[in-house]
Amino acid sequence: DLVNNGKATVMKYEYDSWVNTGIAGFSADSALYISIAIKNNGVPLVVYKDKGYNGRVTVKKFSNYSWRTVGLPGFSAGEVAYTSIAINNHAVPFVVYRDEANGGRATVKKFTDGNWKNVGLAGFTSTAVTNTSIRIECGTVPWIVYRDEISGNVELRKFQQGNWVEIPSPGQASSGVDMVINEWGTPYLFFREYAYP
Repeated sequence: DLVNNGKATVMKYEYDSWVNTGIAGFSADSALYISIAIKNNGVPLVVYKDKGYNGRVTVKKFSNYSWRTVGLPGFSAGEVAYTSIAINNHAVPFVVYRDEANGGRATVKKFTDGNWKNVGLAGFTSTAVTNTSIRIECGTVPWIVYRDEISGNVELRKFQQGNWVEIPSPGQASSGVDMVINEWGTPYLFFREYAYP
């Protein structure tokens, strides 16, 4: 929100107009790579790269008419990029990001027992990543999609039996990688294909 010095603002559309959800510019400082997800009970959560905490990850949820931090602010080991959030059927939030403390590789965390904990290993991808995004299959199984910074390939993984299992790559992308998963567990990919710049 440039009117609020680049801080985060959430708005919702109701009664034919856009209104703020809580106060505008609620983050500590400017927010980058913002992603939003909604719990089954309608509570929104946002994740972003938090300039107020040295470019680390912060997650907030809208509760009791204000934005409250989920766990600690700036909870990642170091600076991040390409933050994304998803919520499973048990109202557990998951986040993925490019983790500069681990060579720019992907890290996934979930909020459980009052703390953000790794899902698998931190920095588990073989190379640095861009355009990371996370989705939940059938409400339970987390998937991530990202662009391999070295090869340009679109890469997918799902968390199965304690590991991030690779799914065959559909091709190369120059940017714009994202994914949705339908109610039957079928993933759909969107990306700007490298062959058609």
